[in-house]
Amino acid sequence: ERTMLQRVSVFAGGWTREAAEQVFGADAPDRTGLLELLTSLADKNLIVVETHDGDTRYGILETVRDYARDRLLETSEQTQSQGRHLAYFLALAEKANGEKSDVTAARWLDVLDIELANFRSALSWSIASHNDDTGVRLALAVSWFWLVRGYITEGRHWFSATLGANGVQSNPATRGLALRAASLFAQRQDDHAAARRMAEEALAIATQTDDRRGIADSWRSLGVVAHSLAEYSSARNCYERALALFREMDDRCGTGLTLCNLGHMEVGAGHYDEAHVLLEESVALMRALDDWRLPHALMNLGLATRARGKLELARTLLDEALAGWRKMGDRAGVAQAGYRRRRSLG
Repeated sequence: ERTMLQRVSVFAGGWTREAAEQVFGADAPDRTGLLELLTSLADKNLIVVETHDGDTRYGILETVRDYARDRLLETSEQTQSQGRHLAYFLALAEKANGEKSDVTAARWLDVLDIELANFRSALSWSIASHNDDTGVRLALAVSWFWLVRGYITEGRHWFSATLGANGVQSNPATRGLALRAASLFAQRQDDHAAARRMAEEALAIATQTDDRRGIADSWRSLGVVAHSLAEYSSARNCYERALALFREMDDRCGTGLTLCNLGHMEVGAGHYDEAHVLLEESVALMRALDDWRLPHALMNLGLATRARGKLELARTLLDEALAGWRKMGDRAGVAQAGYRRRRSLG
């Protein structure tokens, strides 16, 4: 029981039975024995147990956790326990990132929300322990949650910290992905100079390693920056370069996203007929792929449709985008779609 209490002190914000099994390590008892240990600690009021909708979660008071962590530090097990904690939450985040779709995104976002304190703890440990690319990978896997749920400043902080900790020694492909993600976070806060600098570095890495998908994604990132600055000619050039590469690779996801970006830009430029063609294809691709970013394409198509005078169809598209963002808890998306609907259609 002492060993269990010490090892679960690495959790922040609670844990599940599966997480406890992972952190306990190779010498963990069988499932029955582990549950008996957790139950005994709960009976002694050293941990707490909560059950909601059939899911059981364990927690610990901060004073007890601090005491147990001090005892863990007195052993030789802290590094192993923290490492297993990091490995478990990296696997969970990457599973969510790999399985998310328009149907499953809301459920996975809620899971990540519950474990947010554990992700923060795992990221801090990865930086403190110089854990190769693990911290960068974890930041990448959680980044979509930060974007949807509005943790933009926090996302920028973790990308800055993990990229800085791992430096140029990082795996080039992983570093390029992280730079493109960090560029988007910077762009969301109108830090266009930082966003462009990171996208350009990502493009250089992808070019050096002949990573065609990375090159296409980097051109799309540079297009986002130019688009945000209303540099429409430059943005169009970047998006069209990305689109050509994605089509050559038969990358339907990259094609759909780039069409969405390009169509959105053409709406801003006042080219509504061109935008409508691009966005109709984007929506069709994202529907076929069950892509969780479908509301973005729907809203942009709604704006192009409204500008072409088809108000009822525009209302339907904007309502669907609004419903999608509400389902995912994307408050920025809800505000944007709601505002545009009221402003455009009353």
